[in-house]
Amino acid sequence: MKYIIKRNKSYYFKIRIPQSLKFYFKISSYFVKSLETENLLIAEKNAKILLNKINYIKQSIKMNVNNNKILALVKDLTDTVFSETENDLYNVDKVEDTTFALTLEDRLISYKRAYSESNCELVENEAISILKSLNIKYNKNSFNIVCKQLLENHIQNLKIIFNKIENKEYNEPKIAEKLGFNVIKEEAIEENLNSISLEEAYDLLEKNLKASDNTRQNNKKYFSFLVKYLGKDRDILKLRQKDFLNLKPKLDKEKSAKNELLATSTKRRYITLINKFLKFCYKNELIKKLSEIDNYKISIKEKIITKKENYSYEEIGKWHNWAININEDIHLKWITLLSIYHGLTISEITRLEKHNILKEEDIFCIQVEFTIKKGTKNLNRIRIVPMHPRLVELGFLDFIDSVNDGFIFSINNKQFSRKMTDINREFVTVNPKRTFHRIRGSFINSLVQLGERAEHIAAIVGHSQEYKITLEDYAYNINRKLLTDCLLKLNYKF
Repeated sequence: MKYIIKRNKSYYFKIRIPQSLKFYFKISSYFVKSLETENLLIAEKNAKILLNKINYIKQSIKMNVNNNKILALVKDLTDTVFSETENDLYNVDKVEDTTFALTLEDRLISYKRAYSESNCELVENEAISILKSLNIKYNKNSFNIVCKQLLENHIQNLKIIFNKIENKEYNEPKIAEKLGFNVIKEEAIEENLNSISLEEAYDLLEKNLKASDNTRQNNKKYFSFLVKYLGKDRDILKLRQKDFLNLKPKLDKEKSAKNELLATSTKRRYITLINKFLKFCYKNELIKKLSEIDNYKISIKEKIITKKENYSYEEIGKWHNWAININEDIHLKWITLLSIYHGLTISEITRLEKHNILKEEDIFCIQVEFTIKKGTKNLNRIRIVPMHPRLVELGFLDFIDSVNDGFIFSINNKQFSRKMTDINREFVTVNPKRTFHRIRGSFINSLVQLGERAEHIAAIVGHSQEYKITLEDYAYNINRKLLTDCLLKLNYKF
């Protein structure tokens, strides 16, 4: 790999800092970091980690992520630690290919050499920390004795690990210490009193899952089927592949709230969540083997039948006229108009805050930002786009001035979807393939039909396209004027 250099037997990562990143690094023209190894194979693996982080930072800058978050990403890059611990050897396909195992022999030789030469450098900090914690006064001689003992302990521990790798002991499941369980071999599971129920395991997943409230509600619905199938008190430690053989036939008979058999697309979401749950259990060493359920395939016929359709120009006009004339709910009015003139998704609109309406380069803009609370589907969704002038004419800025700081719209996505479905059927169309979300599809299609460049459309709606490699590597943000000109061509005559 061209970014790897060798100095005094050790490998280093060296890359020229792109012009767009120099402000954040505030160092010379190059970023240099030790790869912490003398092994070329491991050096290449570690270099890829750094490259991925640098590319992530570049993409974040292009998506207008705020400076504090960029600086945090840069700090994460510079503080990268490559070391693995013995715990990382459990439940991996090939223990011998892990970084810890690959460096084990080198580490053992280093400790042995230090022991024979009475060199304390490798354990010096460790010895000082121990002596300080014990509040012991020491001289050079007693310090050397402690170091010698530490070196001997490390050598013995590494030899034990070496033998465990040879004997394939790391292939046995190790229950996570944080859950308070001991190491359990498969044949001893029946006799062990420790257990964790299906429901308890799912609660752990929920606590570690970064997801919106709506996603969590849906996940619970999908998980309730698994509970119904296996039982909420089922011991997760005793789950086996055979336990899932009849899951899909049971799901095929499951019915919706409308007493209809579930669509294939819905059943796919059930299987996706259940597989995510099983992966979580495997990763946290709650099950010995990863049992994944093959997901459903959607036939071409079903794709054609269920494919959603964009609205016609006249139907978009009906949505527009309904929004303009609505009096009882001002929030529904602006949510609808933001969708018509910007192609924003419902979740993007309902997560907008007052500070997300701003002025840049003398142009009023809408910011779709990332925060831990809001989250985002992908980096491309983080963007600042110019506001369509028609929204200003209709009084959107006056509406923003009238709301308090914080979230602009106080509405639940699920409640909104149900209400808009009713309005859609009453005022716009009875076609079930045209849902409120298809206003976004119609917005994109209108710009495509007007001959707008794909990258301009993607920048407005937060999509990633085929050209993304070129843009991410070489282009800066598409300027506001270009995007404003693009939006102006969408000149509805309602």
